[in-house]
Amino acid sequence: MSAYRKILLLLDGSMVETKGLKRAQHLAWMEGAELHLCLIDHSKSIQALGTVSHELMELARRAFIAERQQWLQRIAASIEESGVRVHTETLWGHPAHTLALARIAELQPDLVITDLPQSLSRTHAQLGAIDRHLLHQCAQPLLLIRGNAQDPPRHILVAVDLADIDAGTPPFNAQLVAAARNLADNCKAAVDLVSVCEDLPILTLLPSFELTERYEHIHQAQRAAHAQTFRDFALQQGLADTAHFLTGLPLPGIVDCARRTQADIVVIGSLHHTVLDRYVLGSTADGVVGELSCDVLIVKPQRVLQPDTAAAPRRLQERSTVLS
Repeated sequence: MSAYRKILLLLDGSMVETKGLKRAQHLAWMEGAELHLCLIDHSKSIQALGTVSHELMELARRAFIAERQQWLQRIAASIEESGVRVHTETLWGHPAHTLALARIAELQPDLVITDLPQSLSRTHAQLGAIDRHLLHQCAQPLLLIRGNAQDPPRHILVAVDLADIDAGTPPFNAQLVAAARNLADNCKAAVDLVSVCEDLPILTLLPSFELTERYEHIHQAQRAAHAQTFRDFALQQGLADTAHFLTGLPLPGIVDCARRTQADIVVIGSLHHTVLDRYVLGSTADGVVGELSCDVLIVKPQRVLQPDTAAAPRRLQERSTVLS
């Protein structure tokens, strides 16, 4: 059975054939999946015409949309020659991430693909608003494509967290490995597994040497248990020969492992328990996107709720689903 039945590629109004487009086409062809091309764009200048002439603004808006629809349909027609069933739509509205998340919630794709800038800072200064919101709120697997990444990918690294006390963590790690294998099977890529055991902080103000010694002893026992759990998990997943157990902080450990193994894609989970986690503290997934120049697949637990679609400015959308 195909891992992907429905793939959604999100495009902006630059009308450039991106690496994400090529990857989406390849995956759809390999899986026999439907490919949905969704272009989202908006012009503040055209919108501002409405203060002078609503009629002129509406004519300009429709011409703006029609130009993008025509480009999208030409791309779709070329893809359909390979046997892939393609649907196209152009959406007008702002903010783009609201439209994108609403469309994802409606369509329920098995995979969402979007392109990222080739280089990003850890502060996400170069990461667009739509990408930030997708990273944090997209409930479906989200594949972030770099323009300078290896294509097709040959090496995939999946990062698992076996120390999280969340009761849903064990099946979620298996979900991450399955997501990595879904991609690997399509491009004959190798899969590595990594887990980082975070060290306990060094405490100098414990009231006695005995407590300090006990503290360190418990930490060593926890590390040994984590390592054994990871070995068992790697063996269960058939990845014992390509498993990497590290200690330290998760983000630098995963980044270092990805660079050492020359990973073309890093698969990582995103578990946000509170709004503060999501928007202020960030996550290891955020850091991986900011630090690495390879593609990143973000996977969330299947229990994550879909975003509310009521806020989407539907009246400003123009759709075209002309190819089937």
